[in-house]
Amino acid sequence: MEKKTIAERLKQIIDEDGLRQVEIAEKCRPLCAQFGLKMNRSDISQYISGRAVPKQNKIYILARALNVSEAWLMGFDVPKERPERNEPPIAPYYELETIAKDMDAGQLSRLLEYAKMLKQYKGD
Repeated sequence: MEKKTIAERLKQIIDEDGLRQVEIAEKCRPLCAQFGLKMNRSDISQYISGRAVPKQNKIYILARALNVSEAWLMGFDVPKERPERNEPPIAPYYELETIAKDMDAGQLSRLLEYAKMLKQYKGD
């Protein structure tokens, strides 16, 4: 069987799941923030068109955000399903300040504990 391209796999996901490029970018945003990377709709458009190929770290983010295996996304003839792994949670901590504005003291305390846990898990 012929190996597929990342562009073909992304198009397949778009067709099967009815996603738009902006929705893929939104799914990637928390992981990009978590790992200190940038990936916007323009980047995704480049990947889908085949004009650019994502580097390994962005393949990981795309695969994780889309819940597919990296090998499948890269075009290999392997199962699409993402294998079970001990991965850090997808943490939208870039939104914590906005969320915290509307919290009472108890909720804010729990949020701070969550942020500490994320920082500890991430190794900061």
